[in-house]
Amino acid sequence: MQHHTEIAVIGGGVGGVAGALAALRAGRRVVLAEESAWLGGQLTNQMVLGLAVPHLVVAMNIFLSRQYFAGMPTELGEAARIDGAGERRIFFTIYLPLARPLVAVVAIFAFTAVWDDFLWPLVTTTAREVYTVQLALVQFATSTEIRYAALMAGALIITLPVLIVFLFNQRALISGLADGGLKG
Repeated sequence: MQHHTEIAVIGGGVGGVAGALAALRAGRRVVLAEESAWLGGQLTNQMVLGLAVPHLVVAMNIFLSRQYFAGMPTELGEAARIDGAGERRIFFTIYLPLARPLVAVVAIFAFTAVWDDFLWPLVTTTAREVYTVQLALVQFATSTEIRYAALMAGALIITLPVLIVFLFNQRALISGLADGGLKG
């Protein structure tokens, strides 16, 4: 009798999927665990908030933020401290306005990650009322009779919010890319 080790995969990001595939190749049993089991039952699988919680802290956004703020001149903060400003005021009145390109990039990445996530909502939701649009589209696509025109129209409508978020943040994003290119 062969012994199988259980691997629990939390979240639907690239790392979670890659870990699940690696475990399957190694002959291990993969369990897609619900978030409510890991958070002591505080977030049930019926709550919409439970869909967004795994995306609140993303390593890439933390890394981008750290690198962006590390590249800012410290003289600005030092001058504000000499003038009597506290750390909170320095951050909100000096550093944060200068970080508009960073906020735009993080907003685009975070919204796109939450909006396009498929595996996490598939694992955590059981009620159709809280299905994301991606799950609803898959339900529509796996029905007995597939209407391709309506399916493609739904896919187009699903991409519109991501385009709108990009268009609202486009100016800050492009100015950030231009500033980053000039720093060399």
